[in-house]
Amino acid sequence: MARFPLERVFPRNDPAAVQVLGNFMRDSYRVEGAETRALLDGTGTRLFVDHLIGIVEQGRLRRVWGTRRDITLERMVDERLSQSQRLESIGRLAGGVAHDFNNLLTVMLGYAESLKERLPDGQARRDADEIRQTALKAAELSRQLLAFSRGQVLRPTILDLNAVLRAMEPILRKVLGEDIDLQLNLADPLEHIEADPGQIERVVMNLVVNGRDAMPEGGTLELRTAVSELHESDIPSHPTLTPGGYVLLSISDTGTGMTDEVKRHAFEPFYSTKDKGRGHGLGLATVYGIVRQSQGGITLYSELGHGTEFKVLLPAKVGAVATEIAASAPESSGAVRGETILLVEDEPAVLEMAKTALSEAGYNVLAAANGQEALRVSAEQRGPIDLVLTDMVMPGMNGRDLVKALRQRRPKIRVIISSGYSGETHPALNSMSPDEGYLEKPFLISKLRRSVREMLDTTGTSTEY
Repeated sequence: MARFPLERVFPRNDPAAVQVLGNFMRDSYRVEGAETRALLDGTGTRLFVDHLIGIVEQGRLRRVWGTRRDITLERMVDERLSQSQRLESIGRLAGGVAHDFNNLLTVMLGYAESLKERLPDGQARRDADEIRQTALKAAELSRQLLAFSRGQVLRPTILDLNAVLRAMEPILRKVLGEDIDLQLNLADPLEHIEADPGQIERVVMNLVVNGRDAMPEGGTLELRTAVSELHESDIPSHPTLTPGGYVLLSISDTGTGMTDEVKRHAFEPFYSTKDKGRGHGLGLATVYGIVRQSQGGITLYSELGHGTEFKVLLPAKVGAVATEIAASAPESSGAVRGETILLVEDEPAVLEMAKTALSEAGYNVLAAANGQEALRVSAEQRGPIDLVLTDMVMPGMNGRDLVKALRQRRPKIRVIISSGYSGETHPALNSMSPDEGYLEKPFLISKLRRSVREMLDTTGTSTEY
């Protein structure tokens, strides 16, 4: 049986240990079920004391006998899981808010753009444009919330992460400025990953900007890649991942570092230590959401005064070949030929705005407020329906189920699905076929018309009845 001085088992600078000892003396030298932190190996091992009994001889406490369990790993797992669950809950809330917010912004953007088109040059036109620009800024905040809540529709391809970083190097150096030394240490060879290239670039940029802001007096920022293998024993440190091969992206700075309090909340949306007006606190939240939606994990290591390191782990695609960048699609002719569009949207203001915009562009618009009404309108329409533009999230029947039902009678009908609440937050969007379009809310009238025209021009003239 090991023996230790009482001070090492219950250090006086640990409030929990002081409380345990206080209770021990108060309760006639007996304690059961107490947690404290020991200094047996100099690292602050966390202990759970099952029993603590004092041996009293001739009226004096001579020895203390007890049983204890090392719960360091257990508490670490609990803390990581608790943080992950907290972020998941915040993400669900953010996704729900973004959905309703995007419907409102769609209406605001649509009418602001329509008003600007109708007004002559002058103050009123400039006012309309200011409303439009402000709504666009709000839309960007909404997109960042969706990124955090893993509510984006990603277009993953097989990527060479090293190639992505090398391509970004010139702009990263400009972002960092002359006072910060950018170092790239890239492993070669490196397995490929499967991810949305635009979103991976966003992750890198956000983390680099975060590092830059932590080094106001200059310093060094390192981007490093490596091959990493997670084993069962590593999972407590990465509770959202599974054992296997990963590609590691490390971004470290020599900046001010973070306190424990800041580290606990770093990935939460709208949490920021920057001065008011210097950010919305969504940068790291966006990074967290993109990494998780890409089936990866991210950890943060930081010490006050000694810098910060973010480690991003993304599943390795062993033997996969990087995807070639696709050539740009041919531009649409833009010619409207009076095609018929079935427009389905449960938000009345969005439905009216989109119907007006498409009707004024020259389309014949059949409007429906939900899936059942859309099926009725389709059945009553004796002529062709060239395209269905439907919201995804609707009561009773979602957009995906509506498309399946419509295609039973009109198997070649073209499809555009619109949503402000997508990706993992609505898994049906992850099963979209290549010939189906996606229109993200909020959208401008010009984007709405362009998406419709491109879908119609890409697939030819419809003869669906």
